[in-house]
Amino acid sequence: AEFLLKTDISPDVVNYLDALMRSFLGALQTDFEKVLISDGFRTLGPFSDRERMTYPQREQSDLALEPKVTIVVFDQINRTVSPFEDESQLRIIPGQVFGSLTVGARIELHMYEPLTWEKMWIKTISISTSEREAYSYKFNDLQGRRIFGQDSRPQILASILSKSYKDILDQFHAFFDLREIRAINSRAKEVREKKRF
Repeated sequence: AEFLLKTDISPDVVNYLDALMRSFLGALQTDFEKVLISDGFRTLGPFSDRERMTYPQREQSDLALEPKVTIVVFDQINRTVSPFEDESQLRIIPGQVFGSLTVGARIELHMYEPLTWEKMWIKTISISTSEREAYSYKFNDLQGRRIFGQDSRPQILASILSKSYKDILDQFHAFFDLREIRAINSRAKEVREKKRF
């Protein structure tokens, strides 16, 4: 997953976003497998990468599916209010940044013949949110170091991904036409026979 964030971000938010992306990708992996099984495909794995597949596992597999996921978060700052000292209350009022997020997701589905790893098929699922989601976060600058307060970006990103999730699964399901996969499987068998030692 790739992030494009134009604003500062705290280590806590970075950790939250990493956990969010791991959760999102884990859910996609599980649900992609459920879609395949419900459509009558047998599955083996998943594997973190193709090097983890043993030769017997490759040999008993007809096809190998490798999804590549890129999620880009576009972060636009609309207004910044600097911290200021409130002399009447003898305290510093935190600054605040107001902005908006949009998210784009691209999931490339690569299908290979598993012994030769020749590419047989590629499809792309693209998701783009048209609406900008407003966010804000608070901050203070102390001794040259930025201290962060409340930040609504992680929750907004989670909400955007949640809204896009069904569309991603629907597109994934639409790509797996049984007749087309059978035709690809036949071609994959020909490739395997030609390159068999």
